[in-house]
Parts: sequence; C-alpha cells; structure tokens
Amino acid sequence: MIFSKLMNHKIFIIIALSFVTSVVYGFWYQIPPVVDAQAYDRIALNLLSGNGFREDLTQSFDYDSAMLRAGPGYEFFLAGIYFLFGHHYEAVWIIQALLHALTAWFLYKSAIVLWPDKKNIGLIATGVIGFHPDLIEISAMLMTETAYLFFVAVILYLFIVLMRQRSFFIASLLGLSLGMGIVLRPPLVLFIPIILLYCFTKKYWSELLIVVGCIFVLLAPWTIRNYILYERFIPTTLIGDYNIWIGNRANANGGQIASGFNPVTTYVTEHGVRDLSSASRSAFLSFVLQTPGEFAKLTMLRVVRYGSLIRPMGFWFYQTGIPQLIFVVLSGFSIAFLFLFGVAGLFLNIKNNNATLWYIAALALSAPLPLLITVVESRYRFQIYPFFALFGAYAFVLMKERVSEVRRALLASVLMLGGLSLIDILFFWNTVFEHVQRFL
Repeated sequence: MIFSKLMNHKIFIIIALSFVTSVVYGFWYQIPPVVDAQAYDRIALNLLSGNGFREDLTQSFDYDSAMLRAGPGYEFFLAGIYFLFGHHYEAVWIIQALLHALTAWFLYKSAIVLWPDKKNIGLIATGVIGFHPDLIEISAMLMTETAYLFFVAVILYLFIVLMRQRSFFIASLLGLSLGMGIVLRPPLVLFIPIILLYCFTKKYWSELLIVVGCIFVLLAPWTIRNYILYERFIPTTLIGDYNIWIGNRANANGGQIASGFNPVTTYVTEHGVRDLSSASRSAFLSFVLQTPGEFAKLTMLRVVRYGSLIRPMGFWFYQTGIPQLIFVVLSGFSIAFLFLFGVAGLFLNIKNNNATLWYIAALALSAPLPLLITVVESRYRFQIYPFFALFGAYAFVLMKERVSEVRRALLASVLMLGGLSLIDILFFWNTVFEHVQRFL
C-alpha cells in the first residue's frame, strides 16, 4: 500500500531512478582515479593518516602541489568517507549518487516555490538534472563537481525561501551552505554579493549578519591555518591563481591543455607555493598590458568555449568505441537542450517583472564570470546547469501558453549559441576532427 502510494508520486520515481542510474554507472565502469581525482585521493589519505593536507609526502608543505588543487572541502569529504567506510571507492560512488539525486530534489523544491501553479516545471527540471549524462558520469568519479553542485542547489533553494519569508534559521543554513560551497569550489564566492545585496535592499540586517557570520565561521579555521603555514592570506587553496596564470600566457587557447609547458608547476618546483599568488597576478598583468590583443582574443575564445554546443563530455580514458560514441551523443543532445532552452528561459525572464527571478538570473550569470579570465573546460560549465534546467523547464512549459514569445526566445538562443558553436568549430577544427576520428 505504501509502495503503491509512493509510486504515484512522479518526483519520487525521478529521484529514485536518478540515484539508481548513478550507482549502476559507478559500479559498471568502476572508474579508477587519475590526474585530479588521484590527487584528491592521495590528499584525503594523507589527511586520514595525520600527515596533513599534502599530496606528495616527499615534498615540504611549501613545495607540495596540494595547494594547487580545488579544495580543501572535497578532500576532507573523501577523508570522512574513508574514515567511516575504509578506502573503498564504492562508498564514494554511492554517496555521490545520493548527493546527485538530492541536487535534483532541491531543484524540484525550488521550482515548486517559484512556480507553485506549474508543477511540471519542477518535474522537467528535476529530470533534466537527474538524468543528465554528464552529471551521472561525474558522480562516478572522485571529482569535486557532484558535491559542490549539491550545495549550489541547496543555496538556491534556501535563498528562494529567504526571499519568500524572513528567517534567522534559513539565513544560518544559507550562510553555512555558502561556506561549504566555497571550500569546495571558490567561484561560489560570487553568490555572496548577490545574496547580500538582496538582504541590504530589503533591510534584512540580522539575516545579512548571520549569513556573513556563518561564512566567516566556516572559512576562518582554514584561512588561519594557511596564514600560520604560509604567512599569506589564502581562504581556500591557490587553484584560482593557478588557473589565471595558465589561462593567460603564450600559446594558451582558453582551456587548461594548451601546450607541454606549464609555467605554474615550473614556478612551484623552483620557488614553492608561498608567493604564487603575487607571481600569478604579476604574470597576468604583464600579459594583459603587453599583449592586450592576445588577451582579448583569449577572452573571446573562453566565451566561445563556454557557450558552445559542440563540447560534450565523454572523451575520458575509461571508454572507447560504441559505448563512448553513445555517451558523447547523449551528452551532446542533453547539453543542446539544456543550453538552448536555458538561454531562452533567461531571455523570457528579462521581460518578466519578477525580482525573485532576477536575483536567480544574477546567480546563474555569475557562474561564467571567473572563467572568462581564467580557463574553460566542459565540466567547468556545470555550475550553470541547475539554473539552465530551471529556466529551460520554464520556457518549455510556457510554450503552450505563449507560443510566439517562446519561439522568438528560442530563435534568439539558437542564433547566439549556434554562432558560438560555429566559431568553436572554426577555431578548434583540429580538436573536432581528432574527436570525430575516434569513431571512424
């Protein structure tokens, strides 16, 4: 009887199937950790063994590359899982599958609060995120994206609730979620001014102080640790300084992989990480001032890479042949739907005199900002996925009511993203041809 009632709830079915799909994917492929994932794994094990936040025990803290990784939140997250369940990747896959499903659920909750009379928006948005192949795949890897996207969805929901009703408790949860999200991926720091602006304009002084205080409480211990160790102000890690340097140099192409030479690792090998921030800023300013044309070109390429529809996931080491082709095709179609309808939904929102949706749009548009002066890879776009899912579902459902308006928004979206995709093909034809050749 209870099971029968649960099955009548579409949202339960979507969330449950999303979780099961992610778990099955993880256990089917059993993807071993490499590169970044391997680094996170090593750091987590060193934390667990009492060696501190270190990747290579043969190096001192000053010369260790752990501070060049995203973190420290994800490494502590892995260490916690290993502490409870042992060094078993299966536990990580299951827990990340749960976080992925909960991300979809919080998106549903957000949609219900935003559009209580249009429940299909929440169902569609939940399905788009819950079954997006890129997000299912990344949940089966030891990567930061699943955990930090969970906090993106939680922050979004809590902020919407706070905009509906003042609450010290919600403000506390929001501040703590922001702090947790930032220690997972620093770009979430751009959410803070948007949320604080809302509190300021509404004169929510107590909530404003609570949000700031909770963020401070979460970030202060790690920041103090870094100051004691390196005598520098480092709120999280040096991943931002790493990306801004490698993204703005000779032979850069807008992404991380551009040439065989990495100036950051060379610098760290010789000088350590202590003064990396100042060295990175100096290199960035020199590049911009001495070659402004090249910087403008790279910025344009980063815009192209971010908005392109021809950058599906799936070109990882663990897949080959037909299974990889199927995944790439599914990823491509999912990205096309998400981006085309998501941008159309944003266009429609411009005409909507709804302050709440404007703030959500601001959160969404903050996602690409730090990448436009650093580097853009396909998975770096994940932060905007939940927002595009909401706005895309909004546009999709609205097609029945305002056909001509939605068509115009979709046409504008197709022209804009199609144009970026065409430029992407022209500039990166060799990469496109190389990927196509895998399946010929």
